[in-house]
Amino acid sequence: MIPASLLGLTGAGDRAARLEPLDPAQLSTPLPTRRVEVNGLGLNTLDSGEEGRPAVVLIHGMGSNLGFWHKQVPWLRALGLRVLALDLPGYGGSDKPDAPCSPKWYAEQLVGWLDALEVPRAAVIGHSMGGQTAMELALLAPERLAALVLAAPAGIEVFSEAGAAFMRGYWHERRALEASPVEIEANFKKLAFNVHDEHVERLLIERLRAQRHPSFVHTSRTVSRNIAGMLDHPVAPRLAELSTPTLIVWGEDDRMIPNPMFTGGSTAELASRGRRLFPAARAVLIPGAGHFVHHDAPEQFHDAAGDFLTRHLRRR
Repeated sequence: MIPASLLGLTGAGDRAARLEPLDPAQLSTPLPTRRVEVNGLGLNTLDSGEEGRPAVVLIHGMGSNLGFWHKQVPWLRALGLRVLALDLPGYGGSDKPDAPCSPKWYAEQLVGWLDALEVPRAAVIGHSMGGQTAMELALLAPERLAALVLAAPAGIEVFSEAGAAFMRGYWHERRALEASPVEIEANFKKLAFNVHDEHVERLLIERLRAQRHPSFVHTSRTVSRNIAGMLDHPVAPRLAELSTPTLIVWGEDDRMIPNPMFTGGSTAELASRGRRLFPAARAVLIPGAGHFVHHDAPEQFHDAAGDFLTRHLRRR
């Protein structure tokens, strides 16, 4: 194993080890949350409460939770929008069912969640797997979506059969549970985030502490099923069917999508592929930003998405 010092890591595992294990239900959130019952599941829900205003839904990616939207919740509220976010089933404070947990299945639960919140129509921002989930939602219930903003979305990249088979095997149901602290810190600081600040450090420490909690075994299972679901239900062949106004925002220095091991190439090349598959979508690339483009370059992300969202929400 490469020494942590040579990876530029800071020993977050040692700091987390001095703290108590953290129940994933206690992960930090930008605003207080409440439980919303949907199809027999309790979903941890953030609702900024501005009823009557146009709504924006935030859908997080694999392995994360609604706390990863810490920079977007205040920005959207400042735009005068009602902000809704949830921990997807299997994550955070939501129930962790023995269920498919695929983007397609998540989209079905999201329709019920919007019904429970009495939100007939909303814009949606989805990150990574949350982007693929948002596209599934747009295909399932296009009348419920005013606009889509996809931040570094999964689903446009297509894997070979061999690559997909390897990933299914690698991401077995205990894989996330067995990851070492050094590996987790490297994933955060060398792959996921290009800008490291106090927010990333907090999220990393929480992730390390949550892994030591007994309930994290269910989250690890969820991650495995997320991977299988994304691979088994590709959305790329159906992108031409999408009619929802869509903006795709990529970080030019994304080290996770496209997958460097199995598909290679650059984010710009993937964006070009997306334009061919999804001609109705508009794409923006932000220099220097990585996979968490909305964290790494929030001002540029907000500039790109703000006018787009408010323009299409005004048309509801």
